[in-house]
Amino acid sequence: MAYSNVIDYITIANTGNATDFGNLTLGLSFLAGCCDETRALAAGGHTGSVTNRIDYITMATLGNASDFGNLSDARGNVGGFGSSTRGCFTGGSDPNA
Repeated sequence: MAYSNVIDYITIANTGNATDFGNLTLGLSFLAGCCDETRALAAGGHTGSVTNRIDYITMATLGNASDFGNLSDARGNVGGFGSSTRGCFTGGSDPNA
């Protein structure tokens, strides 16, 4: 399984290919995300084992992600959703359990 730390972005108002935004702090697969107008979060996922890591980026500036905090439990295959005030991560699995 390949794990990637790449963050790409697209400008929704225009058609075209994705462009490099920066990198996550870890190479991951099966993670979840949510965002508001200011920040985007990426949480959980597999790194060879599952992680509880939450990374964030600031939407207005290109660059690498930084550590935001941790999920209550390490898990992959996570779902994510949010509003302008709250982000939620739900479900997931731990294949090592």
